[in-house]
Amino acid sequence: MKLFDLTGKVALVTGGNGGIGLAMSKAMGEAGAKIIIAGRNEEKNTQSIKILNSQNIECKSFQVDVVEENSCNKLIENVISNFGKLNILVNNAGTNIR
Repeated sequence: MKLFDLTGKVALVTGGNGGIGLAMSKAMGEAGAKIIIAGRNEEKNTQSIKILNSQNIECKSFQVDVVEENSCNKLIENVISNFGKLNILVNNAGTNIR
C-alpha cells in the first residue's frame, strides 16, 4: 500500500543535494514526484542526481544560491521551462555560522 502518491507532481528541494534535503528528495521521488535539486555545489548536485537516478527517480539539478534574487529567478525559469509547472517547494537550504 502506498501511503502517499505524488505521481505527476514536480517538487523543488533547495539544499536537496545532501542530508535532510536529499532524504526528502528520495522520499518524494519514491512517491512518484519529479524532483529538482537546487544547490550551490554543482559536484554535490551531480552526485545526488546519480543517487536518485539509480532509484529510477526522474530528476534534474540546478546550481543556485538562494541568497541571490537573480539566481532564484533563474531557477524558477529553468524549472518551468524544463517541467512546465511547480507543485511542491521544500525550502531546505540553510547555513550556519561557526
